[in-house]
Amino acid sequence: MTTTDENPPERVSAWALRVAERLGTRRAQLLDDLATLVELESPSDDVAALNRAADWLERWLAPVGTVTRHRASDGRMHLLVEPPGAGERGALLMCHYDTVWPIGTTAQWPFSHDERWAYGPGTFDMKASIVAARHGLLALRELELPCNARLLLTADEEIGSGTSHELICEQARRACAALVLEPPLEDGALKTARKGQGNARIAIAGRAAHAGIAPEDGVNAIEEAAHLVGAVRAIADALPGTSATVSRIEGGGATNVVPEHAAIAIDLRAWTAADMAELKARLEALQPLHPEARVAVEVTIGSLPLERTPATQALLACAAPAAAALGLELREGRTGGCSEGNLVQPLGVPVLDGLGVRGVGPHTREERIELANLVPQAALIAALAADLD
Repeated sequence: MTTTDENPPERVSAWALRVAERLGTRRAQLLDDLATLVELESPSDDVAALNRAADWLERWLAPVGTVTRHRASDGRMHLLVEPPGAGERGALLMCHYDTVWPIGTTAQWPFSHDERWAYGPGTFDMKASIVAARHGLLALRELELPCNARLLLTADEEIGSGTSHELICEQARRACAALVLEPPLEDGALKTARKGQGNARIAIAGRAAHAGIAPEDGVNAIEEAAHLVGAVRAIADALPGTSATVSRIEGGGATNVVPEHAAIAIDLRAWTAADMAELKARLEALQPLHPEARVAVEVTIGSLPLERTPATQALLACAAPAAAALGLELREGRTGGCSEGNLVQPLGVPVLDGLGVRGVGPHTREERIELANLVPQAALIAALAADLD
């Protein structure tokens, strides 16, 4: 992954400024498009609503390039946009159009804006970034500037990318880099590292007995679970930067019966693949306290960590000249949450995450984007789409 030899930094910076100048005259249109997209509610668990949004997105994205619908097994649509002239090894711009907000949210909390902010469900995560990508790519086409990138919009990121995982990997393997337009950190920093995520379930089998007549004949599965909760915490504490959060405990029945079964559900996080593997191994080695109890541990790794690598630094270097020309300060940070970028890096594809429009309050009623950042961020996205090869 490099900037193309034909495009020195000063040329790419000039392209970014041309895109920003053009989009600056269309700020009202960008806001209108954002309002429409926000009002097109698209909760992850409502396929009909998602497909209504996909229909609008397909028409709206058509001026950018060829739009291909990829129908998932449950009927939801993922969209791939290929501008004219995009090469086989160009960048992959990654967005999702599903949100955490249920149908009816906009009736209570409609899109609005003032001089500084645009408010509404999904503005920051991540409908403003979709607007920025679309208008940035369209400006490249109108200005007859190169565009060497494809745009992928998925419909299930907020629920783990289960139906889009294969498509994401297929498209990423074709790319020189993946540019993830997720929201940046609250201070505007890019996300150059993300924790990986996994789930563990510990099933405990004891032995039932009458709690009054012969409690000593039983093996209490809930007491075993209590012991294991402490053991799980100790494992994570011994591996700095990891967490193993017990999120659910099940077990027991009638109060006069020694409980025979219990189960523990655990959320796992780690900054490195090595730490995630060690966390998994230590959990799988857990033993019961009572010699007659039985413990079965099942660990599933959903997303490997997104680790900062030399390729990350190279992408930052590619973005820096255009960002400086646009008056944007490129900072970096890390977050414990996952994104589609976590799925891509294990393929050997460089990832730059958090390139979305700046704002605050994702997944909360405080969600909003900084209007002053909308056009410059669109121009930065466009510059990277024009330059990477």
